[in-house]
Amino acid sequence: MTNNRTAWLAPASWVLIAGVLTWVACSSSPVAPVMPTPAPTAAAQASPTPAPTPTPTPTPSASPSGEPTLGAPDPSATPASCPVLTSWYSAIHNITDANQQPTKLPRVDGHVVVDSTPLFSGRACNAEHNFCGGRQCEDPRGGDWTLLEGGSDWELRADGYQIRIGPLKLGHHKWRVCPHFDAQDALGEYVPQAPDACTTGEFDVVPVDF
Repeated sequence: MTNNRTAWLAPASWVLIAGVLTWVACSSSPVAPVMPTPAPTAAAQASPTPAPTPTPTPTPSASPSGEPTLGAPDPSATPASCPVLTSWYSAIHNITDANQQPTKLPRVDGHVVVDSTPLFSGRACNAEHNFCGGRQCEDPRGGDWTLLEGGSDWELRADGYQIRIGPLKLGHHKWRVCPHFDAQDALGEYVPQAPDACTTGEFDVVPVDF
């Protein structure tokens, strides 16, 4: 009986020992380290480009006529009024003899042409010398002429801006030209004038054989 129990236990012991050895072998094998998976890196974002600031547009305002105009005044706009008429300048323009030939001295039976230019704040406002910003300040009626001395005939020329005196008579002659008392510009608007804007001029008529 004893021998049979021993015979049965022997194989079982070997099985147990083999299992323990197998467990030891397996438990002693190296374990591969677990590497952390890197987290995805966020893509770099480009800085937003600022939008250009819009150029401010002048705010239109209504003109007296009701039409819109820009807020800033136009430097080339025609002035609203004329400067003060300070002087109606005048001078001899040309002299001719009885045969209508140019001469240096006024002679009997010849002619003298006197020309004039109104001055506004001391300057002309016409096509040749425009100092009024494009506004037509000259009176369309011309000047107010008077022959103060001399017995010669005379006539207006150049829309009232010249007089032609003659045929000339012997003796002293003197003229005067003034703005009209109700001086106005080409639009019929009133033009202010200095208290004494008139000018005068004179000449002597000599004999033909002088």
